[in-house]
Order: sequence, then C-alpha cells, then structure tokens
Amino acid sequence: MKNDNNTINQLLIKIERLNTKISLQEKDILVYKRTEDTLAESEEKYRALVENLNDSIFMIDSEMRVAFVNDYAATQFNTKKESIIGKRVSELFPVQSSQRQINSIKQVFADGQMLQAESVYKFPIGEVWLNTKLIPVFNDKRKVKFVYGVSRDISEHKQAEEKLISRNKELETWAEVTSGRELFMLNLKKEINELLEKS
Repeated sequence: MKNDNNTINQLLIKIERLNTKISLQEKDILVYKRTEDTLAESEEKYRALVENLNDSIFMIDSEMRVAFVNDYAATQFNTKKESIIGKRVSELFPVQSSQRQINSIKQVFADGQMLQAESVYKFPIGEVWLNTKLIPVFNDKRKVKFVYGVSRDISEHKQAEEKLISRNKELETWAEVTSGRELFMLNLKKEINELLEKS
C-alpha cells in the first residue's frame, strides 16, 4: 500500500510539473502572439507611411539591384513598382547618372556612413532635381546588407534658386551701369559749374 501511495504521489508531482510547464507555455504563446500582433501593426503603419510619402523610397542590395521601391518612386519611371524591383540601377538610368549613383551606393556599402547629395536625373516623366540620402542598413554582424534611399524632389527649389541667381546678376549689371552713369553725370555737372564760374 505504501508503494501505491508513493507511486500516486510521484504521479501527482509529475502532473503538477506538467501543468506548470503547460501554463508557462501558454503564457509564452500569449506573449509571442501579442508581440506578433504588435509587429504586424507596426509594419502596417510603416508601410502606410512609406507608401503615402511624396518622396521616392528605395532599397538597393550589394549587387546594385533594387530590393524595394515605393509607389511614388515608381511613378517617376511611369510604371508600377513590381516592374522595377529586381532591376539593376544601371538598367534604370542613363550611363552617366547610373555610374554616379552606383559609386555613391558602393561608398555607403564600403564605409557604412550615410551619404547625401543633390543631382538632376532623367526620368521618363522628365528631368528632376533630387536631394537623396543614402542610409546603410546593417545585418546582425554590423555589415551593410542594404542601402536605403530617400529622394526628395527639389526641382521647384532649384528653379527658384536659378531665378534668384539670374535676378541678382541683372541687378549687379544694372548697378554697374547706373553707377558709371552717375559718375559721368557728376563729372559733367562739375564741368558745367566750372564753365559757369569762368564766365
């Protein structure tokens, strides 16, 4: 009888341990599910933000292929993003522009530092001035895995800047012409006064 009680007690202890493990696993599953839901919600917010910005957002891998591009960037090429993803940078731009971009992207891969530049690009929709930030995305070993890019259209700003420079040149020319004319008029007035004094 004592052996039976011992066996029953051992079984009860095992059952209690199993219940504890099951309870802990249920809590782990609940935490995992909450984390998964939070991550999904966060991803959805990020995706909504990226897709609704009026900036071109893209990701380039180490083989200079487009790994991601948002809808706004695709409109610059007058196409859908699915037709851009997987293409090489050299397939998307004229040789000179693509080489400049590839060199900048390679620099970010090499030194792991953000790079910012302004340049004009030719797209199917026309020429566009872009301010582009290239940002390294690191893997868990701190090696650059992708280069994330954000390009903002600054064409209106550049046009205004060019108009301002042109207007300043016009004003400088006018100032030179009028100051020379004023000096001539002062000298002429002086000569007339001298003639009047002599007479």
